[in-house]
Amino acid sequence: MEQSTVKWFDAKKGYGFINHPDGGDDVFVHYSQIQSDDDFKTLHTGQSVRFELNDGPKGLHAVSVHPESDAAEHDDAPPVPEDSVSGDGEAASPPASSSVSIPHDASTPAESAL
Repeated sequence: MEQSTVKWFDAKKGYGFINHPDGGDDVFVHYSQIQSDDDFKTLHTGQSVRFELNDGPKGLHAVSVHPESDAAEHDDAPPVPEDSVSGDGEAASPPASSSVSIPHDASTPAESAL
């Protein structure tokens, strides 16, 4: 079994390429070869994978692809700054001094139309 990283994978098209473990030509990978319990089988750029390397009529392709399950490595969400989370893990409310009061003026165009 070989081990390498995903070069790119297009989830909409269902295929992508894995970097060749020895630095050779990229290895084609089809979603149907991904061994995962997830209903939606996909890979992420830079993700570590283990696979069998086959040479077919169209070149190298990966079969029996086992993605490493390090979710933090593939989290597309930006990290939350520590100062925006309270001690209990909940998002902190903005301080009261950050509120803005807008003076009420009856002569604004929106209200004069009423």
